[in-house]
Amino acid sequence: MSTELPKTYNPPANCLRDRVILVTGAGSGIGRAAALSCAAHGATLILLGRTVDKLEVVYDEIENAGSPTPAIYPLCLEGASEQDYQTLAESIEKEFGQLHGLLHNASLLGQRTSMCAVAYPAEDPNTLLSPEQIMPAYLYLLGPGSQGISGQSFDAQ
Repeated sequence: MSTELPKTYNPPANCLRDRVILVTGAGSGIGRAAALSCAAHGATLILLGRTVDKLEVVYDEIENAGSPTPAIYPLCLEGASEQDYQTLAESIEKEFGQLHGLLHNASLLGQRTSMCAVAYPAEDPNTLLSPEQIMPAYLYLLGPGSQGISGQSFDAQ
Protein backbone atom coordinates (compact mmCIF):
# COMPACT_ATOMS: atom_id res chain seq x y z
CA MET A 1 0.00 0.00 0.00
CA SER A 2 1.40 3.39 -1.01
CA THR A 3 1.21 6.30 1.41
CA GLU A 4 0.93 9.95 0.40
CA LEU A 5 3.76 12.21 1.47
CA PRO A 6 3.11 15.78 2.56
CA LYS A 7 2.61 17.65 -0.73
CA THR A 8 3.59 21.00 0.69
CA TYR A 9 6.59 19.99 2.80
CA ASN A 10 9.03 22.88 2.81
CA PRO A 11 12.25 21.57 4.39
CA PRO A 12 13.96 23.93 6.84
CA ALA A 13 17.40 25.10 5.67
CA ASN A 14 19.39 22.88 8.05
CA CYS A 15 16.90 20.05 8.59
CA LEU A 16 19.64 17.44 8.13
CA ARG A 17 22.42 19.17 10.07
CA ASP A 18 24.56 16.75 12.09
CA ARG A 19 23.13 13.76 10.22
CA VAL A 20 25.25 11.25 8.31
CA ILE A 21 23.45 9.88 5.26
CA LEU A 22 24.63 7.24 2.79
CA VAL A 23 23.28 7.53 -0.75
CA THR A 24 23.75 4.64 -3.17
CA GLY A 25 23.80 5.49 -6.85
CA ALA A 26 25.02 8.96 -5.86
CA GLY A 27 26.81 9.61 -9.15
CA SER A 28 23.78 10.41 -11.29
CA GLY A 29 20.01 10.74 -11.51
CA ILE A 30 17.95 10.69 -8.33
CA GLY A 31 20.96 9.65 -6.25
CA ARG A 32 22.95 12.68 -7.40
CA ALA A 33 20.00 15.02 -6.83
CA ALA A 34 19.43 13.54 -3.37
CA ALA A 35 23.10 13.85 -2.41
CA LEU A 36 23.22 17.49 -3.48
CA SER A 37 19.92 18.30 -1.77
CA CYS A 38 20.80 16.53 1.47
CA ALA A 39 24.20 18.23 1.59
CA ALA A 40 22.56 21.62 0.96
CA HIS A 41 20.35 20.92 3.98
CA GLY A 42 23.31 20.20 6.26
CA ALA A 43 23.91 16.46 6.01
CA THR A 44 27.31 14.83 5.78
CA LEU A 45 27.10 12.47 2.82
CA ILE A 46 28.65 9.13 2.04
CA LEU A 47 28.52 8.94 -1.75
CA LEU A 48 28.37 5.30 -2.78
CA GLY A 49 28.46 4.15 -6.37
CA ARG A 50 30.38 2.11 -8.87
CA THR A 51 31.79 4.94 -11.00
CA VAL A 52 34.43 6.94 -9.15
CA ASP A 53 34.57 9.70 -11.77
CA LYS A 54 30.84 10.45 -11.31
CA LEU A 55 31.16 10.37 -7.51
CA GLU A 56 34.09 12.80 -7.69
CA VAL A 57 32.00 15.28 -9.71
CA VAL A 58 29.24 15.17 -7.07
CA TYR A 59 31.87 15.47 -4.32
CA ASP A 60 33.26 18.60 -5.98
CA GLU A 61 29.77 20.11 -6.37
CA ILE A 62 29.09 19.58 -2.66
CA GLU A 63 32.46 21.02 -1.66
CA ASN A 64 32.07 24.04 -3.97
CA ALA A 65 28.64 24.78 -2.46
CA GLY A 66 30.20 25.02 1.01
CA SER A 67 28.28 22.03 2.35
CA PRO A 68 29.81 19.52 4.80
CA THR A 69 32.66 17.52 3.26
CA PRO A 70 31.33 14.24 1.87
CA ALA A 71 33.05 10.88 1.65
CA ILE A 72 33.34 8.72 -1.45
CA TYR A 73 32.87 4.97 -1.17
CA PRO A 74 33.17 3.17 -4.51
CA LEU A 75 31.31 -0.14 -4.55
CA CYS A 76 29.38 -2.08 -7.16
CA LEU A 77 26.40 -3.44 -5.22
CA GLU A 78 25.60 -6.02 -7.89
CA GLY A 79 28.79 -7.97 -7.19
CA ALA A 80 29.34 -7.00 -3.55
CA SER A 81 30.07 -9.75 -1.06
CA GLU A 82 29.13 -10.05 2.57
CA GLN A 83 32.69 -8.98 3.40
CA ASP A 84 32.27 -5.84 1.25
CA TYR A 85 29.23 -4.85 3.31
CA GLN A 86 31.03 -5.63 6.56
CA THR A 87 33.96 -3.45 5.48
CA LEU A 88 31.54 -0.63 4.58
CA ALA A 89 29.86 -0.86 8.00
CA GLU A 90 33.23 -0.83 9.75
CA SER A 91 34.37 2.19 7.71
CA ILE A 92 31.21 4.11 8.60
CA GLU A 93 31.63 3.27 12.27
CA LYS A 94 35.29 4.31 12.25
CA GLU A 95 34.90 7.54 10.24
CA PHE A 96 31.49 8.77 11.37
CA GLY A 97 30.47 6.79 14.46
CA GLN A 98 26.91 6.43 13.23
CA LEU A 99 24.59 6.46 10.25
CA HIS A 100 21.31 8.39 10.42
CA GLY A 101 19.90 7.60 7.01
CA LEU A 102 20.32 5.36 4.00
CA LEU A 103 18.90 6.11 0.59
CA HIS A 104 19.25 2.87 -1.34
CA ASN A 105 18.71 4.31 -4.76
CA ALA A 106 21.06 2.56 -7.18
CA SER A 107 19.17 1.49 -10.30
CA LEU A 108 18.80 1.91 -14.01
CA LEU A 109 15.10 2.77 -13.96
CA GLY A 110 15.48 6.51 -14.54
CA GLN A 111 13.83 8.65 -17.30
CA ARG A 112 15.67 8.08 -20.89
CA THR A 113 16.67 4.45 -19.91
CA SER A 114 15.90 1.22 -21.81
CA MET A 115 15.25 -0.67 -18.58
CA CYS A 116 12.53 1.84 -17.66
CA ALA A 117 10.93 1.52 -21.10
CA VAL A 118 10.78 -2.27 -20.70
CA ALA A 119 9.48 -2.13 -17.12
CA TYR A 120 6.87 0.58 -17.81
CA PRO A 121 6.13 0.57 -21.56
CA ALA A 122 2.97 2.68 -21.30
CA GLU A 123 4.52 5.38 -19.14
CA ASP A 124 5.22 8.74 -20.75
CA PRO A 125 8.57 9.93 -19.33
CA ASN A 126 7.53 13.52 -20.00
CA THR A 127 4.85 13.26 -17.30
CA LEU A 128 7.31 12.40 -14.54
CA LEU A 129 8.71 14.94 -12.11
CA SER A 130 12.45 15.58 -12.31
CA PRO A 131 14.76 14.24 -9.58
CA GLU A 132 15.11 17.77 -8.19
CA GLN A 133 11.32 18.20 -8.00
CA ILE A 134 10.84 15.14 -5.76
CA MET A 135 13.55 16.03 -3.23
CA PRO A 136 11.18 17.47 -0.59
CA ALA A 137 9.79 13.94 -0.11
CA TYR A 138 13.29 12.53 0.35
CA LEU A 139 14.27 15.30 2.77
CA TYR A 140 11.11 14.66 4.77
CA LEU A 141 11.83 10.94 5.02
CA LEU A 142 15.51 11.43 5.91
CA GLY A 143 14.81 14.22 8.40
CA PRO A 144 13.44 14.28 11.94
CA GLY A 145 9.85 14.95 10.79
CA SER A 146 9.41 11.34 9.72
CA GLN A 147 10.63 9.78 12.95
CA GLY A 148 8.56 6.71 13.76
CA ILE A 149 7.35 6.18 10.20
CA SER A 150 8.37 2.77 8.91
CA GLY A 151 7.08 -0.22 6.99
CA GLN A 152 5.29 1.87 4.39
CA SER A 153 5.64 2.48 0.69
CA PHE A 154 5.77 6.09 -0.54
CA ASP A 155 5.16 7.59 -3.96
CA ALA A 156 7.36 10.64 -4.48
CA GLN A 157 5.89 11.32 -7.94
